[in-house]
Amino acid sequence: MLQTVKKQLSQTTPVKQKESSNNLPALVSWLFLIGSLIFQMDAMLELTEGISIHAILHMSASSLFTIGSILFVVHDTR
Repeated sequence: MLQTVKKQLSQTTPVKQKESSNNLPALVSWLFLIGSLIFQMDAMLELTEGISIHAILHMSASSLFTIGSILFVVHDTR
């Protein structure tokens, strides 16, 4: 019985994924990059209104988010 199961498993072919599903990680990476750039612009505008701890934290967080998003886009293009 075990040999029959092994034989059946070896005869099955893997299910092919659709081409569009392979592009999903790249699309998600680009959407995160666009969103992070919008947050970056918002942080810059906040800094022009006045320097505060909140504005500096906002700028720092959005900069890290943008850098991380760029790294994801670069990784997905490889």
